[in-house]
Amino acid sequence: MDFDHYLILYVLQALQEVLTGNMGNFKFVHSSDLHLGSPFKGLLGMESSTGNRLLEAGFEAFQNILRICVQNKVDFLLIAGDVFDAEDRGLKAQIRFRDGLAELAEKGIRSFVVHGNHDPLSGWAAQLEWPEGVKIFGDRIETAPVTREGEILCHIQGISYPKADIRENLSRNFKRPPASPFAIALLHANLGTGTGHEPYAPCSIEDLDASGFDYWALGHVHKAGVIRKEKPAIVYPGNPQGLHINESGRHGIYLATVTNGHLTDLSFLPTDVVRWFNLTGESALDISSIETEEELLGLIDAQCEKINTEAEDRSAIVRLELRGRAPLHSHLCRETYLEDLKSALQEKWIHKDSFLFLERIGNNTRLPVNLEAHRKAGDFIAEILELIDQARTSPDFLEALKKEHLSPLYESRLWPPELSPPSESELRDILNEVEILLVDQLIGEEPS
Repeated sequence: MDFDHYLILYVLQALQEVLTGNMGNFKFVHSSDLHLGSPFKGLLGMESSTGNRLLEAGFEAFQNILRICVQNKVDFLLIAGDVFDAEDRGLKAQIRFRDGLAELAEKGIRSFVVHGNHDPLSGWAAQLEWPEGVKIFGDRIETAPVTREGEILCHIQGISYPKADIRENLSRNFKRPPASPFAIALLHANLGTGTGHEPYAPCSIEDLDASGFDYWALGHVHKAGVIRKEKPAIVYPGNPQGLHINESGRHGIYLATVTNGHLTDLSFLPTDVVRWFNLTGESALDISSIETEEELLGLIDAQCEKINTEAEDRSAIVRLELRGRAPLHSHLCRETYLEDLKSALQEKWIHKDSFLFLERIGNNTRLPVNLEAHRKAGDFIAEILELIDQARTSPDFLEALKKEHLSPLYESRLWPPELSPPSESELRDILNEVEILLVDQLIGEEPS
């Protein structure tokens, strides 16, 4: 194909962009809950140098947001509330926030900010000059157009909390701007129930549907999630940096692309500097087969290596729990054992550039149970075990157990309707667990 053909194709593509509105395509970053100035919660025994690095983590996460905006050449940044951690905002946090948005403004990237329950408008604010490209919404709903070369790309509507405790459904006051090519609602709010957060500015999906907006940029919930992908998109980006052990996993922002008035891409990008790992409960480390301290050190060290990889070149804070019927159980119960174990492991990991801090090692192990030895003891426990053995091998007993004793449970409303009553094999499994639990209760914590 010669140069003339390339030129014709280029002109046709340019005409198509003008006719179909492609010249109005844009990108934005949706963030929330920066909590600048927040300390990490629940950390004890950390060296001062490591502690100082943690104090900077929130600000570094904010810098990562700015970097993503610049690298992706976005048109604007949204921040959906709780910029600061407290109503009494620190001066350092306010200056660094202002300076960060000024960096974006210098590159032609605008910022749109609302305040939430942690940093309402009633809180103290330093007298600072904000860049021209920054819009901080007041205590009444306002609408701001976003333009490029005189063309309106979208409208952003938002409101800040006038005080911390807002229980009014603010979403019902949002109205889509007429003839808007793409309408964004910016709000700090609790959507539905079961979010684990206080129900500030509570709303429902039906409320957001009725507003006519294309994208609801929400804040308040610290876990990222796309509640709905379109018509309208309803999105929580979560906080950009986890603040405590219950905020484990990746934290970041959403990068959105709008093409011809439609949301065509929504990508989660991590911004956290320190990542929390909560290996307790079902995620706890099973040490049932571990018999020596050397093996225990090796197993936990291997787990730390795995966490270090999953942290993706970030520092990590880890809460680790040990579980299982462990030969080392009695050792783990010694007064200083767990603290000494943590200190020995910590030496290797805390001094790395991307450090790993063991916040706690918990013991949820139990003594090994030698059922055969108890069966031969000729005591009360042996009699109980003999009864359970007989029950396991008796079809009549299993049938009576299901029909006479368990039927009130699975015939009640508490029993999930999709589950069938337990089969014979499932009843035997239950008896196996009952056997262990009974022996545990009868022998307590005495070695078997």
